[in-house]
Amino acid sequence: MTKKQMMIIGSVLVAVAVASLIGFRIYASSVAEENLNRYIAQLTHFVDVDYEDVSVGLFGMDVSISGVRISPVNDKNVYRIRDIVIKKFDDESEFPQYIDASVEGIEIDPTWMTGKMLAKDLGYHDTLLYDLNINYEYNEEKREIFVQNLEWGAANVSELKTSFILGNVSLTKERLAELYKTLPEILFYEARIQFKDNSVVERIFKLESERTKKSIDEFKTMLKQQAEEAFRKQRIELDEKSLRALEDFIDDPEEIEVVMSPDKPQPIGRLMRAKRANDLIKLLHLRIR
Repeated sequence: MTKKQMMIIGSVLVAVAVASLIGFRIYASSVAEENLNRYIAQLTHFVDVDYEDVSVGLFGMDVSISGVRISPVNDKNVYRIRDIVIKKFDDESEFPQYIDASVEGIEIDPTWMTGKMLAKDLGYHDTLLYDLNINYEYNEEKREIFVQNLEWGAANVSELKTSFILGNVSLTKERLAELYKTLPEILFYEARIQFKDNSVVERIFKLESERTKKSIDEFKTMLKQQAEEAFRKQRIELDEKSLRALEDFIDDPEEIEVVMSPDKPQPIGRLMRAKRANDLIKLLHLRIR
């Protein structure tokens, strides 16, 4: 990935983050549009923000901001988002102890992620629409955070969804500012990572099979053999179900899930010190399904 692509992706992430913050602010302000405009004015040193409409659901009281346009300073691009929807947001704590929100219809130029040539080769010519969903709860007394859903994806590309539980987490401004110091002390309880392919893996397989002058079936067979060889060289030990799940995904790439559930909570510091893949697999009790 080139430096320019990294800068563009960084700008996109900043735009999404700003959009999310604006949405949360609107919720906390009881949908007072004048407060929203005042908050946007505070961001003018970094970004220009416009929106078309603000509405509140009649029954669920969901807050929706539609037609959001964000223009970061020193960036010629305008980032467009169809809707920001906030279902639940804690506006009373120093750090929100719960959030249930989504940023829908984030316009992404496919060349930002892959480069012009690869995007063209994969057949992604038009603007892609991505969604970001987040739903978490933090228990201040137990110092545990439960991320029920953190999801990023596009209906015609792929979707990545994760959930996890962490312990010994302090979400104060002071502790967050020194996260790099306290990260090793955080306890990892469990996690699930789900990947759903909506087209991108199949397109990559097709592109690579053409490059290697093989049929799709021949390429998939080669890929499985290479994976088996890599596991043998690295002495990676996965259970039989995990190996079969990997093979099934290569044969028919629809969905795959990684499950991690240690016998007891593991400090992040210990996981970071693991030198071999097998050490991590055993510590995390990692399986592929």
